[in-house]
Amino acid sequence: VVLSGRVKFPTGQEPFGIDFIDVEGSEGNLQVPQALATGSGVYGASLGVSVLKSLDPMVVFGSANYFRNFERDFGDIDENPGPQPGRVDVGDAFQFGAGLAFALNDRSSISMSYSQRVVGRSRVRLEGQDWQRIVGSQANVALVNLGATFSLGDQLSLVSTVGIGLTDDSPDMVVGLRLPYRF
Repeated sequence: VVLSGRVKFPTGQEPFGIDFIDVEGSEGNLQVPQALATGSGVYGASLGVSVLKSLDPMVVFGSANYFRNFERDFGDIDENPGPQPGRVDVGDAFQFGAGLAFALNDRSSISMSYSQRVVGRSRVRLEGQDWQRIVGSQANVALVNLGATFSLGDQLSLVSTVGIGLTDDSPDMVVGLRLPYRF
């Protein structure tokens, strides 16, 4: 059993208060953000638990995580000209997953797993007004992952994965290739 915790700080450019500009030649019909956000702008924390059981030559595992985003005030939360101060509540999320890995021999294994993350709807409140839900801000991301691991030496492995999206909010496919090295 492994317990985990994480704290997230609001680094990068938050998505609030970014002005929109008209695309040249669109005659006012197309606007794009003047800059792109590189963060959520809010503090966050998560707690999780993972469980692993070896049933030689198979390993079964599961996990559950809760992600909490904390409300935060911003000087401008609207794309309209001029400052629009308010408060933002980014939706919390719950994630769970389970799977199994099967050893083919002492140097290779295959695995399959399922993971799902449900993200709650975000809300904003302009100063002096009531909370408003952000339509379309909730998400349900589910993936089936298939993978293979190969030992390339005593300290180096090759881990390959393919994830297949199961919901509209999921990416259609995720391909991963890692080379973990043990010191």
